[in-house]
Amino acid sequence: MYQPLDIVYVIFGYLSAADLLNLSMSAKDVRAAVNSSGLWTQSILNTTYLPPRLPDLTPSRYVWLMLGKYCQACGCRTTLCQILERRRLCRKCLPKRRKYHVATYAEDQCMRWREDRAFTRLHELEIIRRERLLGIRMRLRSLNYRRHLAQIPYVVLARYRYCRIPRPLTDRSWNYIKPFVIAFVKNQARLWSTLQPF
Repeated sequence: MYQPLDIVYVIFGYLSAADLLNLSMSAKDVRAAVNSSGLWTQSILNTTYLPPRLPDLTPSRYVWLMLGKYCQACGCRTTLCQILERRRLCRKCLPKRRKYHVATYAEDQCMRWREDRAFTRLHELEIIRRERLLGIRMRLRSLNYRRHLAQIPYVVLARYRYCRIPRPLTDRSWNYIKPFVIAFVKNQARLWSTLQPF
């Protein structure tokens, strides 16, 4: 279905910088349309958590630097953001020798923002893991594995690979991992019951 460009630009004007970046990577025509308009500046304004834009970067390059997911040299997935280099590079593509450079105030703000964002993301993933573990323990209790859970230290189940996955526990995922988790709990309960003194 064909939409007039005016309507498309109005809709795109409400997107955050991350959404506009993902949208621009979907097709060449979309990227050309997004780059030819002033949508990048509007998307930065729509995104409240970004630090002030570095003055020597265009809005599109700034969004790519701060929120991109791919190396700008080889195209592989990376989380490294080289603020001083003004590029997103993977470990393989990082320059061997770096020039000595004193960070400006804006660069310092961007680097602190990246560190804060990484810490916040780690915290979010840990919360998801804890909720998943709690959900697994509740489902095991409903299946009458309370005695087994009482014999196993909390940390043992928390470090089990299906409990460490940073994704919410759904009925579908539980049905997939249930036989593995039950077998693990039974084996660990048997092991820990032999280790505990009578």
